[in-house]
Amino acid sequence: MRTIFLLLAAASVPAGACELNTTEPGIVARISSNRSGIELLKNDATECVISLDCEVRAGEIKGIDYELATLVAPKIAPKFHQVRRVTFNFAEGGAQTCAATTVGKP
Repeated sequence: MRTIFLLLAAASVPAGACELNTTEPGIVARISSNRSGIELLKNDATECVISLDCEVRAGEIKGIDYELATLVAPKIAPKFHQVRRVTFNFAEGGAQTCAATTVGKP
């Protein structure tokens, strides 16, 4: 029975989906060169790209908050392919929110 559950869980993740765990250590986020995406790097290699529906404004970003889709099974660690919206918090106190249009491998 356990094998069936694992197969069903694997089937629900789209091919090419970003499988990075959101709490995994060593992940670095950087804004893409065209400022319309976030590149997620691990060991200096781009593992995933979150494409956004807006261009991130210029300014020093002090934090990034990710809004995830609701988890079906709470015991499964959240993954970046579940990102739906991203909020950038800037050093001067402002914020900008963008929707994630796609999340996948580069």
